[in-house]
Amino acid sequence: MKQTFKLFAALALGVLVTAACSEGKLLESYITPDRSEISEIPAKDPAAVSLIVNTNTNWMVLDVPSWIQVEPVMGHGDAIITITPSANFKNENTETFDRMGSFRIAGNANDPGNRTGVSVTVTVKQRGYVPVVDPDAGIGGIPSLEEFLAFAQAVSTGGSCSRWLNQDGEVELQTDIDLSSVLDWTPIGIAKLGSSVKAAASSDNYFQGVFNGGHHSITGIRWTFDASTGDYNSYGLFGMASNATIKDLVLGEKGDYISIEGTPGAPLAAGALLAVGDAVTVKGVTNNVDVIFNGSNDPQFAMAGIVAKGDRCVIGGESDDEAVVNNGNIVAKSVITLTEAGEGGHMLGGIQGYMHWGSIVKAVNNGTISCGSGRSGGIVASINSGVTADEFSLVKGCVNRGTVRRDLYGNSAVTGNQKRMGGILGGAEGWYNKVEDCVNEGNVFAEYLCRCGGCVGHSKIQVIGFENKGIILSDKDSSHGPGWLGGYFDSVANAAKVGVLNIARCKMGGKVGSWTEYKDNPEGAPAATIDNVLGYNNKPGTQFNENEIIQ
Repeated sequence: MKQTFKLFAALALGVLVTAACSEGKLLESYITPDRSEISEIPAKDPAAVSLIVNTNTNWMVLDVPSWIQVEPVMGHGDAIITITPSANFKNENTETFDRMGSFRIAGNANDPGNRTGVSVTVTVKQRGYVPVVDPDAGIGGIPSLEEFLAFAQAVSTGGSCSRWLNQDGEVELQTDIDLSSVLDWTPIGIAKLGSSVKAAASSDNYFQGVFNGGHHSITGIRWTFDASTGDYNSYGLFGMASNATIKDLVLGEKGDYISIEGTPGAPLAAGALLAVGDAVTVKGVTNNVDVIFNGSNDPQFAMAGIVAKGDRCVIGGESDDEAVVNNGNIVAKSVITLTEAGEGGHMLGGIQGYMHWGSIVKAVNNGTISCGSGRSGGIVASINSGVTADEFSLVKGCVNRGTVRRDLYGNSAVTGNQKRMGGILGGAEGWYNKVEDCVNEGNVFAEYLCRCGGCVGHSKIQVIGFENKGIILSDKDSSHGPGWLGGYFDSVANAAKVGVLNIARCKMGGKVGSWTEYKDNPEGAPAATIDNVLGYNNKPGTQFNENEIIQ
């Protein structure tokens, strides 16, 4: 009997031990998905993804993000779970960002609702959508410095400007631009001049179309160009433009400058706005940038506040909103050695340096103009001679208020007759070319012999309507000197040969005298009279008709 009880007790203990061991294995539950992260799900049209789960327990899916659908959400044992993300996409033009979420698969051997049991986390990552950007796709204008620099580079490398066109087909500036961080500037469009300023320039990449400044400003222009490199010799905001319009822009602020240094190997053009223009219209532009020649071994050059070298350019206009104003100083600071006084010399103008055909209407110069030789004018330095009755240059309704000075910095190597300068125009040939209804309010000072005048230094063109209010000083000899109208005018008879007047409707004013005598007291110079209309060959009836001068 005792042995039977012991056997029964032993069997019972074995069953309990076995049961306890079995119960321990069930409590050691596991949930093992084939991966813990699902990534690279596309934003657009995402497909369902399968997740294989190996488990020995009851389970359920918890904490599912709203943008993910999971099926089934509960079960027992091994299973395949389907995960379907919603699209992270709105339309072809809207950018969306990457997103990430996670859910848990939790379970327990005895109670599938017990969240304190075994649990695994699965992370789901979905990409965002980035619209495909066409580099030439329009953005309607230039909204930033970065886009302005991209526009400039596109022009100078032959790229398309379509990205920056507004609905009118114009490259439109939509904000003020500060270029103070840009020290190494490549002009918008680049050109190489030929054997002279007058010769045609060549360019593969130039601006054409319309640049609309939107009445914004471009400032921070502090550029020094090394003219000895020879890569190109056109310097300015724009290097070259052809069949183009530049309008409604304020260029520069006080202290801004463009400086030309080095030893140039060829003629060059430097314009604060534009170096070389071919059939370019400029209107509604004000320039505040100084243009300075600081180079050596000077070749011929043209410099100006608006257009340095222009063929068939139209600057300004009759309406106030088309007004063009130069406030920048256009000067040569280094020693000038080129002695040519005519079209082969230097050409410095407040508005335009070299002018071949075209027009300048109601432009104003407030800047100082100075160079030791060549031609200098408050509005234009030099107008060409190759004209016809249909193709000529017109300077109309312009005002000069700046000082035109031969040698402002006192370092010229040229002391004799190598200069032509005027309040409006330095020098010009071509009887169909015309200065009309202009006013000079600035002083014209020549430290040495010079043909200088309130209107023009050397003239073989028509001056129809002019008034002088400035002081004109120059030393004088038998061929050179100061005049309130001009330094030298060709004769009435030569003008009549082509059926034009050389002088008409000019109003005397201001003062005229010798530089040596009145340099320390310009206001003490004699008043304008009929005897100092011209500095050279002042002969009523021969060089001008006295009755055509309004006194």
